[in-house]
Amino acid sequence: MKNNKKSQGSFHIGTGITSIIMVFVVLCLTVFGVLSFAIASSDYKLSKKSSDNIKAYYDAIRAENSILAQINEVLYNVKDTEESSTYMERATKEIENLGYLIENDVITVTYDISEKQKLISKVKINDLDADYTIQVIQSYVETVGGNHSPGGVELITNFN
Repeated sequence: MKNNKKSQGSFHIGTGITSIIMVFVVLCLTVFGVLSFAIASSDYKLSKKSSDNIKAYYDAIRAENSILAQINEVLYNVKDTEESSTYMERATKEIENLGYLIENDVITVTYDISEKQKLISKVKINDLDADYTIQVIQSYVETVGGNHSPGGVELITNFN
């Protein structure tokens, strides 16, 4: 009679194989959960670093704009008091008194973004009869190694 039951097509799975399959499924779910957590943590750290770098860049731009406003104010004051023949000479002297380098009527303004990057702008002093006292002719980010485009992103901006 025992042989009859087996030949009728009944199939019996023991508890051992079910337990092994359940352990395997739980193990797979645990591994995928840990991997997902590790990837999410890595993405968060990268996003935080990127956010900090962007904030530092815009803080540098804000500070540089304040510097340019200060230079502009000094040049307007010189423009109101000087004749055209002595304007450039007096403007150069006043800008150098602020501590900025001037070469061929171009002021170089540098502001540190981080230990590895700095924002550099080249600003031309316009003639007395121009509409604007200064004109930004170039602005770029420079890294410690001397690259002008960190991370492969072109950051040079020409305003000519």
